[in-house]
Amino acid sequence: VDGDTCDQCPSCLAHDSGRAIDLIEIDSANGGNVDGMRDLAEKAMYTPVNSRYKVYILDEIHSLAASSQAFNALLKILEEPPPHVIFAFATTEPEKVIPTILSRSQRFELSRIPINTVIKRLTQIADSEGFTIDSASYRLMARYATGSLRDAVNALDRVTASFGPSPSAEDIRASPVSYT
Repeated sequence: VDGDTCDQCPSCLAHDSGRAIDLIEIDSANGGNVDGMRDLAEKAMYTPVNSRYKVYILDEIHSLAASSQAFNALLKILEEPPPHVIFAFATTEPEKVIPTILSRSQRFELSRIPINTVIKRLTQIADSEGFTIDSASYRLMARYATGSLRDAVNALDRVTASFGPSPSAEDIRASPVSYT
């Protein structure tokens, strides 16, 4: 609704639980060879099953630089993409992406999430799960995540799995994973 998720409809629930079949993530470092890109181009022609769009997220798109054939195979589908397909490319090394791909892309520079925003989200998750966590523990996990919400949530999962629903900052500091 107006660009925000409702977190209640079947589509939102499927995406949140990782069951959205029209959202396809490809690790370009592993599946980014020429055959993988040709397969992507073939599958992209099929319409989405449950969503308005079929979205392909190609992580580490710069890894395709090792194979100009893989880039060329991807370029074919980018030149005339089906109207029901959206491609999202992620890279930490945009200078390695060939100019013809860059020229067909809208670029967004993403930055790390501020620590207070991470703490706020961890608090929401912990409250919804019935965890009792002190502010020092939230801060340790947020600092550990260095601006990555995914890493912070994974840290919360590991901490509560190891120490139960009420971990202390001392527990977290003594953990084999360094949260400091």
